[in-house]
Amino acid sequence: MISKKNSISAEEYKKEINLLRSKVNKLQTDQRESINKVAQLRKLGREKLLKALNPIMKKYMQEKKITVILDKKNVLLGLETFEITNDIISLLNKEIKSINLK
Repeated sequence: MISKKNSISAEEYKKEINLLRSKVNKLQTDQRESINKVAQLRKLGREKLLKALNPIMKKYMQEKKITVILDKKNVLLGLETFEITNDIISLLNKEIKSINLK
């Protein structure tokens, strides 16, 4: 654009600058919409996963006589024998092959 500035009229230059600005605005709007759509799909996926995961964890708790399950990030220190993440993931994978987000 800068190289064109000297070879075209000021009015043409302004038109091209405005056109370029409108393209940039459109791209930014499209990008925001895409980001929002991905965020909504992630939220939906998380909700569906938790909905499917809760009964699996409840059944596991009953079978193993567990009274509480804590999120690993909220535990400061614990024995490895209390770690059930892989067991739950294995059960979840057997139960659910995929989650449809549409």
